Amino acid sequence: MMFGLGKYIGIASAVVIALLLAWGLRVDTLRGRYKSQLEAVVLAVVDIGEPKPSFDKLPDTVRKIDGDRQGFKKERDDARAVVDLQSNSITQLEQEGSEARAKAEANRKLVAETMRQRDAWIQRARAAETRTERLSAEEELRECEAVLDSLRQQGF
Repeated sequence: MMFGLGKYIGIASAVVIALLLAWGLRVDTLRGRYKSQLEAVVLAVVDIGEPKPSFDKLPDTVRKIDGDRQGFKKERDDARAVVDLQSNSITQLEQEGSEARAKAEANRKLVAETMRQRDAWIQRARAAETRTERLSAEEELRECEAVLDSLRQQGF
């Protein structure tokens, strides 16, 4: 009977040793895979210009890189906001300039037409045959002068 029990202990020991060996190989395989992945991350960190970190400093290095990235994104967003503000200001100034040009052109035409009418009333006043015609022409002339004075006060 002892001989039979020793056989089972031997088989159980072989199974335990086989399981421990399989578990050890699995752990070694996992360790090797994770180490190669960490080395790939270290190479990527070096490729972007950072100094080569050790495995224990790798999380801090990645956090620093992420912080830098967030800062650069904020600077980019701020720059875009400034460019958008400037673009909107330029567009608004162009529109205001166009409106001012149109208003100035209309005022120039008004000044030219008023001066033409004033000159016509001066001619009528000079050519008037009666006193009433002359006074009427002078009254019209005064009105034209008032309009021109008003335009001159506005900058024309």
